[in-house]
Amino acid sequence: MKNAKSLPIIIASIILVAFCAVSFVLYDASESIAIRGVEGSYAQTYANENGIEFLEIHDSENDKVEIPIIDEGKYAENTDKEENNKEQLATPEEFKAQTKSVTSIALTWNPVKKADSYDIYISDGVSYTKAATVDADSPTSYLVEELEADTTYFFTIQAVTKDKNTDNSEFSEVVYAVTAKENGEFSYDYENNAVNITDYKGAGSEVIVPETIDELPVQAFTMDVLNRGIKVVQIPESVTRINSKFKASRYDVIFFVALAIMLIGYIFSIIATLIGMKKSETAKATFYGIPFVYSGITTFILIAILSAVALKIGLSPIIQVVVAIVIIAVASIRLFGAGVAREIITDKDEETQQRTQFIKLLSADAQALITDAKSDEAKALAKKVYEAIRFSDPMSSPELAQIEAQIQNEFNSFYSAILSDNTEQAEASSIRIIDMINIRSNRCKALK
Repeated sequence: MKNAKSLPIIIASIILVAFCAVSFVLYDASESIAIRGVEGSYAQTYANENGIEFLEIHDSENDKVEIPIIDEGKYAENTDKEENNKEQLATPEEFKAQTKSVTSIALTWNPVKKADSYDIYISDGVSYTKAATVDADSPTSYLVEELEADTTYFFTIQAVTKDKNTDNSEFSEVVYAVTAKENGEFSYDYENNAVNITDYKGAGSEVIVPETIDELPVQAFTMDVLNRGIKVVQIPESVTRINSKFKASRYDVIFFVALAIMLIGYIFSIIATLIGMKKSETAKATFYGIPFVYSGITTFILIAILSAVALKIGLSPIIQVVVAIVIIAVASIRLFGAGVAREIITDKDEETQQRTQFIKLLSADAQALITDAKSDEAKALAKKVYEAIRFSDPMSSPELAQIEAQIQNEFNSFYSAILSDNTEQAEASSIRIIDMINIRSNRCKALK
């Protein structure tokens, strides 16, 4: 019986432990937003110090954007194939593009030896056109302006020489940048002739912060980026202060409410089991407790399913609580019904035991008398009386108390006669006992 009581509790405990283990392992435990910026910038320093993923501009996107191919032959100036031993300028390296504002993108590259100038080509995704020629004596940078807001532009650069014995360089690797969205996408404050970004009004998953707003540098980024569907924030080199959380625990209210409901379901199943198995020392008592155990375990499984669904789809805590209350309320009503039924059955059992006690005891005494009889004739009389008692109606009632008292008195006389081997007296008593047994049985029928 102890195993019957502990088995449901063990099953419920295993379900609870397994659920908690799987939830903590599989539930998305953290939300992390990446920072995109220029290598060596404050944005990279901040990302490294705070354990945030840092994406160098473009590196993470090269496999997602279809880069238009430049027709090198279209722009080649030295096309004399007979002179194939010419020296060729090196291809410009570290060519980078960075968003500066809503209408401008900054380009930088490393200088090339013996280059006289650099030709910069731009494409909006269809074809390339020459955007500018930068003299080699100037800084190796160029600000492309008068662009469209929130538009992707592709760039390549070629080192150019005036020396007829030297070929221009190959075109560099294509780089690109996306101009910032209109300033209406951001809320900001002015601080010491600079801009502090305080909010993003757009709905995109990538936020590109411009380097300037209203002709002032963006130097601070303090907006909240969590729980807004934002995946990447591109921060310009001008930013020198960041006050924003890019990482946060996702063990949120939904998660903890789901676990709390799971724990309540577990406690409910334990209580139901203990109530069901109360005083279950006998097989009959254990059988009466099965509805309690079944209801408790079923409720716990339903609660577990509810909690799992809540974690899977992010079910509102209010909805979780309401559904859990409904499940437990229905289960409680079932438990109450099972409790009432058990009490009724138990009362009936006790009543039946009391009402059959007279015949049971009389039958046991008569059976024992068969063994105690000394002669065969006495044994036969004892057996005859025993059979009459055994096959009589077992149910007693207050209306039968008088006849049962008479039967008991006559049986006592019969008992004494058998033990003393007085067969004559025993036979007379047996006839009277059998007659009274028949009268009692007839009265039982009448009472029913």
